[in-house]
Amino acid sequence: MKYLGIDFGTKRVGVAISDAEGKIAFPRAVLKNDEHVFERLREMAEKEGVEMVVVGLPKALSGEETAMTKQVREFIAQLRNHRFLVVEEDEIFSTKMVKDNAARELRDAAAAALILQQYIDRI
Repeated sequence: MKYLGIDFGTKRVGVAISDAEGKIAFPRAVLKNDEHVFERLREMAEKEGVEMVVVGLPKALSGEETAMTKQVREFIAQLRNHRFLVVEEDEIFSTKMVKDNAARELRDAAAAALILQQYIDRI
């Protein structure tokens, strides 16, 4: 199964794609989070043959949901309205883990790859 991973941000959406076997995640793109983001995600998913979307879900260290969690859940609902099959994956520390190890313009895509790889490894 091929996956698309997403690191949601209010300004940018990091995107990662798995290999065809669904074993390894690769950073793919950083999209502007605007009125065209779902169209661009759909085009990417169709071109890549993606079967499932994995979205990082942020929570507080205590495990409680935050204002950003609510925004991500709304984004996930919109993805589902666009007929994406979506699963959530805890994204704790994903952006911080890549912050010093990726070029600034690729950080969101690298975070998406980390979220996606975490999901792949877990399943």
